[in-house]
Amino acid sequence: TEIYTLSLHDALPISQTNFTISAPLSFLNDYSAAKDGLIHLLVDDSKVSVADDVAFSSDANVVFQQGASLEIANGGSLTLAGNSDLSLLDSSMDMKSDVSVQSNLTVTRGDVTIHSNYIATSSGKALFKDSTFSVQSGSVQLKQTSETTFQNATSNLNSGSDLIMSSSAKALVTDSSAMDIQGAVSMTSLSSLSIESASVVQILGSAGLSADTQASISVDAATLNLKGSSTLVRSEERRVGKE
Repeated sequence: TEIYTLSLHDALPISQTNFTISAPLSFLNDYSAAKDGLIHLLVDDSKVSVADDVAFSSDANVVFQQGASLEIANGGSLTLAGNSDLSLLDSSMDMKSDVSVQSNLTVTRGDVTIHSNYIATSSGKALFKDSTFSVQSGSVQLKQTSETTFQNATSNLNSGSDLIMSSSAKALVTDSSAMDIQGAVSMTSLSSLSIESASVVQILGSAGLSADTQASISVDAATLNLKGSSTLVRSEERRVGKE
């Protein structure tokens, strides 16, 4: 007879399992600083489906790995706040509703599909590494000193899905990443977009790119293709590399 102990601090995978939850789901850790860095919930090779709101706050640390998936249905939402960490490793995330990143999101060799708005705010940090990031509808809103990095990632914002950057938000597209934006790109209020290291960003929407005097765009050993009409106020201050 084998006995398994299951808690928010130590979740042992027993078998591939599907969890369906139809109520708000909250991950909260109020333990001492000595607990920092522990994995409070580990989802291994299983599917978690939630039909309501999901919130990670305080020092919660949640990991989806080895083929696990997180799915949030219409009417729900995903919020990362406090000092929480959500990591996906060889896993997937399918969001039918809004995603709000106010803390840390790391996706490595994962697939992220969003059918609503992706909002990074309040110093939220997101890394998409060796992964795919797809926005089927809604917009990508990066603001309030958030930092979003695409590292050897493939990203696609479908028709009508705009990239909106403001309030000192930073976006870095690097390490041979490819990003296609079918909608418009708007940059204001000290936001910055950096494209480097053989990455390719294509802005394919008819509205093109609009950047005001406080926004900055950097292209270094990379490619930026503009298919639509674009407005770069005081564009002489934009730094563009050899390519």
